[in-house]
Amino acid sequence: MGLVLLTWNSLQEIGKNISNSVQPEFLPMIRFNRRNFIKSAALPLLMPLTGYARTKSKEQGPVIKSFTVFKTSGNFNRFIAMNAYDNAPKGITGTKSIVTILLSDGTVGIGPVGYRPADDAALKKLKALIGRDPLSFYDWSGNKIMGVKNEMKEYLFDAKTAWFEGAVLDAIGKLRQMPVWKLFGEPVREGIDPYDGTLYFEDIAHNKDVSILAASAKQSKEDGYRAIKMKLGRPLKWMPGEAGVQRDIDAFIAVREAVGTNFKLMADPNNGYDKHFDWAV
Repeated sequence: MGLVLLTWNSLQEIGKNISNSVQPEFLPMIRFNRRNFIKSAALPLLMPLTGYARTKSKEQGPVIKSFTVFKTSGNFNRFIAMNAYDNAPKGITGTKSIVTILLSDGTVGIGPVGYRPADDAALKKLKALIGRDPLSFYDWSGNKIMGVKNEMKEYLFDAKTAWFEGAVLDAIGKLRQMPVWKLFGEPVREGIDPYDGTLYFEDIAHNKDVSILAASAKQSKEDGYRAIKMKLGRPLKWMPGEAGVQRDIDAFIAVREAVGTNFKLMADPNNGYDKHFDWAV
């Protein structure tokens, strides 16, 4: 969905505002326009965490001084309907959790929390990383990350806390004065095509036929997208039985006809064919 499209530059602006205060009570109101993918305004902090794991550090570089988790609210570029498992349409506004880490030299790393929530257990576990040099989390060959240190796998390979790595890598990129992608080596392709992942069950949300989906798909193509991942899975609860299967089929055909050929079209049913896999094939 669109909230994942927050740009790093936009998030870095948030970081600049919190880097001088370890535990701010409120974040400044910051907005982004649609052409930068999302309008967003930061909300009060959820849970600022600060402290030191040890009084003297044996690490070589700047160490993690604190980290903070907060939420931003933002507007999608258009109304977003529901998917197979949602209880209601997502609407026009949503929220996203963000983590920032503050290093001892003032460097701020920023990243998204992801699908797993930053619950108390995860935050307690991550506090053990305060006072550690983020460069020491990895095996290196020059400026290239070759792998994760064994002792760090319990943090970075665990889905409950792996979201922390985005902010860590952002901070390392700033320390090394290089984009994060380059920490993993030279590029292997010229670039990638982003896809529109916001084509949900607009037909059901607005009580319309599949032509509303075709119109949205056509608009996405006109906006410059060269691929769409649309939601299927209506039979799960929004349109039970074979009527939902037929609507999924009609929706896919309508979207394909709207965008034409030489355009990637993907489908994600979100387990909407649970216990009815035969319908899916």
